Amino acid sequence: MITFGMFLAMNAHPELLEPGKLVRRVAKQGRVREFWTPNVVGPRYKLKREVPQILERQFVYAQWERGSDASPRMQWRPGHFRQQAHGVGRKERKTVWIEPALIGAKGEQ
Repeated sequence: MITFGMFLAMNAHPELLEPGKLVRRVAKQGRVREFWTPNVVGPRYKLKREVPQILERQFVYAQWERGSDASPRMQWRPGHFRQQAHGVGRKERKTVWIEPALIGAKGEQ
């Protein structure tokens, strides 16, 4: 599951893939061996939403306003893949990446 999730993430956001770099080449007995650093997914990934700051024991949000709904507590919803309907009559499905999000962040906690 982890392997297929990584393949889906690399397909959804190829800009997050940092390719490996050649470290060195070793020639021995007529063969050349290459040593590479690993490919890494997401080393410079940043969340798109603003993270709240704590000032005087209260959360301060620059762009969020206080809501009237009763949200349980603030938490991070992890990123995940889902099958989104699209096309004529919304009968086709495509795999899309849902970004991690801070939920329950309205009002004071």
